[in-house]
Amino acid sequence: MSTYTNVPWMTVNDHNARSGNGYVTHTCEEAYKGRVQRQGYTTISTDEETPDSAIVNFIQLPKPEYIIFDQVSYNATAAEGQITITGRTNAPRLDFALTTDANSIGSLPTYFSIQPEGDVSPTENQAVSGQTFTGDPGATKEIAFTIVVTIAANTTINQRYCTLTATGSTGVTGSVNIIQAAAASFINLTSSHLDQVTITFDNKGMSDGSSSVDVDVFSNDDWNITVEED
Repeated sequence: MSTYTNVPWMTVNDHNARSGNGYVTHTCEEAYKGRVQRQGYTTISTDEETPDSAIVNFIQLPKPEYIIFDQVSYNATAAEGQITITGRTNAPRLDFALTTDANSIGSLPTYFSIQPEGDVSPTENQAVSGQTFTGDPGATKEIAFTIVVTIAANTTINQRYCTLTATGSTGVTGSVNIIQAAAASFINLTSSHLDQVTITFDNKGMSDGSSSVDVDVFSNDDWNITVEED
């Protein structure tokens, strides 16, 4: 049995039948993630000085343009921070957009990075919108992408959400949700954000010439008051 693998994704086997009648088997060795059809051919020739030949053309159909995020959602803490989001595509470009709930919780970077399959290191500084990838690697291979989204601090007692969407050249999209945790409930007093203050009235019921003193309250939650005497 003799096999021929001049094309990495196609193996041809002549079953050692290289005289008279026989057959050759073509075995496709891998799934194809490129966006553009790939093809090759096998030439079968006689051994004469003036050979006759026949050709078998082989074609592997492409995968339609796609964008897949590696996770369905990402979780962020209530604190300000960054979320690193990854995915895969064969698109010739990606345009990112961030949609949010009533609160604007996230912001996009200026650039993201891509790493075509087989490349040793990522290609940095890809604009998040409007830039075609040099050499169009997605035509023949899958591209891994990485984008870092900045998340603003959440000071509310409610979870917050935003959605990152990537759009390819054909309008195909992929999206992923970012879920930000709620902040802890807090209440404090005055612009110094203290948890205890003391106000003093003299025996005439006055404090700095007034019978009333305002104490500013800062909170991210509902609050109520109880008044007691020691």
